Amino acid sequence: MAGGAFALALMSTVLGPRGTRTERLLASRPFTWIGERSYSLYLLHYSILTFLIGHTPLIRAIPSTFVPDAVILLAVSLAVASVAYHVVERPAMRFRWRTVSSLTLQTSGSEGEMLTRGD
Repeated sequence: MAGGAFALALMSTVLGPRGTRTERLLASRPFTWIGERSYSLYLLHYSILTFLIGHTPLIRAIPSTFVPDAVILLAVSLAVASVAYHVVERPAMRFRWRTVSSLTLQTSGSEGEMLTRGD
């Protein structure tokens, strides 16, 4: 149910009128910050969860401690995802753009134009 509500909110933002409260919320700094790190968060959160459950007393994985466990997992995951974003993702993106730029300069004619328009 929550997924459907999220999908509707996202669709209303994309397809609806500009300047709505939802659009402003999703464009705010906290949401933009999380969005930039979302791929690292997606990749790392499960490994972090299994590590915290197996190697630390921070997460007890019992129903009565769900909320504190979720807060701890979110805080640790966001911190690790932020480090991964700055150490891995951003340098990889810069390397990609340098590589694409040098390839574009080395190719000639329509191939170079096609590569530039595609990225």
